[in-house]
Amino acid sequence: TGSSSNPSSQICVSSDAVSAHLRSGGTLGACSGGSISENTFTDNNSEQNTISELSAFPNPTTSQTTVTFTLSEPERQLILDIYDMAGSRLNRIYSGNAEANRTYSFPVDLGNYLGEVFILRLITPKKIYNFKLLKEKK
Repeated sequence: TGSSSNPSSQICVSSDAVSAHLRSGGTLGACSGGSISENTFTDNNSEQNTISELSAFPNPTTSQTTVTFTLSEPERQLILDIYDMAGSRLNRIYSGNAEANRTYSFPVDLGNYLGEVFILRLITPKKIYNFKLLKEKK
């Protein structure tokens, strides 16, 4: 579940990131509402029979990756940011509107950021999507 600063936010945390999540004040609970593979977070909303997706490829990467998202419904005022594991926002990748079922792609260079684990956060008026991005040492 969320952190002490944002207790109502739920994210699904990889087993590799549990200790960092707990150190930042987060708690553990069951993941629900979606599935996570190595490169993709997919939200399966059975109530509306819709699928939204946030992903990055390659992941892990040594520096360059491409972040993509597709939403099943049009959204206004969405934000796509990248955060470090301390919760500091490193960069705003996109801010604006999104059409339904259109894939948006953005090149991201992790080479200038310290650390090896980052969180992509896509915020829409209805939902927040989180995705773990890994940087390998060169």
